Amino acid sequence: MSQGRIAGVAGQFVADIASGAIRPGDAIREQHDDVSQGTVREALIDIEHWGLVQRIRNKKTIVVNPTKQDVADRIEVWIPLEALACKLARPVFSQPIGPDLYRDLQELIHNIPRLDDAERQFHDRLWRCASNPSLHQTLSRLTFAIFTFHGLFRRKGFQSSEARVRSSQELLDVLSSAADDEAVEAVVKAHIRNAYVTFLLSDCPDLRTLAELPDIEHAAPRRSVSRHREFLRWVPTPVAIRDQFGRYIYKNHAMTRLHHVSSEMQLPSAVPAILSSSRNPLGDLIVVSSDAVLSRRLMTVRFAIPTNETTLIGEVGVDITDVLPAAELKHPYKGAIDVPPPSLDSREVSTASDSMLSAFFRWLPAVATWKDKLGRLLWANAAYERITGKLRDDAIGRSAAQNWPGTVGKTIADHDALVRDTRAPYLTTDHLDFRQESRCRVTIRFPTFDDQLQMQDTATMGISYGLVRICDDMIRLAERDRLVVLSEVEAQIAATE
Repeated sequence: MSQGRIAGVAGQFVADIASGAIRPGDAIREQHDDVSQGTVREALIDIEHWGLVQRIRNKKTIVVNPTKQDVADRIEVWIPLEALACKLARPVFSQPIGPDLYRDLQELIHNIPRLDDAERQFHDRLWRCASNPSLHQTLSRLTFAIFTFHGLFRRKGFQSSEARVRSSQELLDVLSSAADDEAVEAVVKAHIRNAYVTFLLSDCPDLRTLAELPDIEHAAPRRSVSRHREFLRWVPTPVAIRDQFGRYIYKNHAMTRLHHVSSEMQLPSAVPAILSSSRNPLGDLIVVSSDAVLSRRLMTVRFAIPTNETTLIGEVGVDITDVLPAAELKHPYKGAIDVPPPSLDSREVSTASDSMLSAFFRWLPAVATWKDKLGRLLWANAAYERITGKLRDDAIGRSAAQNWPGTVGKTIADHDALVRDTRAPYLTTDHLDFRQESRCRVTIRFPTFDDQLQMQDTATMGISYGLVRICDDMIRLAERDRLVVLSEVEAQIAATE
């Protein structure tokens, strides 16, 4: 029996598992038309040796299906062994072969987006440089299966090829630098844990459940006019667009409903002149108004929307009546938004064109996002980059835990899960640090529905305007019917998506 033939069959099984053609928990047939049963059996014994399948004698062979706990346990064993191998390999980079080794490893890093096996090869080369065969063999067996499933993590949006490239480059750079062993250990720990944090914080109990999720590539396009309209259709807060004379050309369902039970929200006469005086936003107007009919307080954000013909005015209103007491004490707030249940009649009143709606989101000075049922980011507007400092292309397809490691990501994920579980919109406030500045963000999270009123994705609108810094004035002057506050002028909003 040819060893080359056995190795070829084993390699094909590994490739099929990596590509998703064979999923975790699947049984593998030993009968194949073009390969003898003995060759298949020997190939399966080989990959069982590497921990990728489990053979049940005289019954069947199944692909391993690691649980979250299995992955977490393996990571805890892997990290100290990887750190040891990296520290043992460091002297090689100062030898004459060091520059050639660096270039070879960098080439493997560049192949990570194209080849599922490239990251395993990168680590294997590092382990060989440690010159400890026992350590090399232990790490190879420990990690072979988990590296094989990297393709699965990426197809489901639980791992980013670009992030793995950056992380691997950081590891290579610290190994070839004069950094101390403590720095090496810190980079190794972050490199390994960040690869699997999204899966470990997800609702998937095992890799089989993960494999049954839709691929992230099959999600709807992240920038589309239909998504703009659906966002405004289901957002449970008033949204409107006015022309340069203050006349409504678009009102979403929430704004229309507000006008049915309350007085018309008149636009202050000075606002059109202020917003239309320049094609670039001069600042964001925050208006806190007291409604005599509803006895509620609304925060309205108005902003300029430059178009080819003229400058329009965008409006977003948020009911902050229940938020103010918590804001006064600088405490977080979380509460359901009291709105009627979803209805197919939730339509807008509009003469606005698709390009106007696109411009609304382009110039909206608040973060707007669209996420799938697993909390993975599918779309974000231009303000996402300006306010958070993160590139959208780096964040798309990743969960909150992956985009915001630590307590921030956990808080966002918990709030998103609350909306998914209750199928109801929620308003929250968070005191978060964005770009080294502590700010209060008022966030509206809400579900979206299809034409059969089945819940689809979730969406958010987060308004971050330093509310904490002006909330004392809001409360002190709460007896006034209307308070107009001009927020700090921030960097010009990016005009392109």
